[in-house]
Amino acid sequence: MRKVYTVFEFFLSLVLIAVGILVFYSGYFGRSPESTFILPIGAVFLVSGVLVLGYAIRSQVWHRRMMRERPLPSTGPMPDWSDLR
Repeated sequence: MRKVYTVFEFFLSLVLIAVGILVFYSGYFGRSPESTFILPIGAVFLVSGVLVLGYAIRSQVWHRRMMRERPLPSTGPMPDWSDLR
């Protein structure tokens, strides 16, 4: 069975998205020549956060589907009560 790290993945994705937005914002509105180098770094953080969030959501959906489709444990064949009178 696959391990579910969704809490860690959600936290990591939120941090990456927040850092990506902040770096992207500072690179976009920066007036220095380094802002052209900072802008792609912010975009990388932002895209990484969105990808990790997508994997976390997919993992959670997969886990819920597997838990829902799990068969009940069987205790053996059902007894035939039709011959009892």
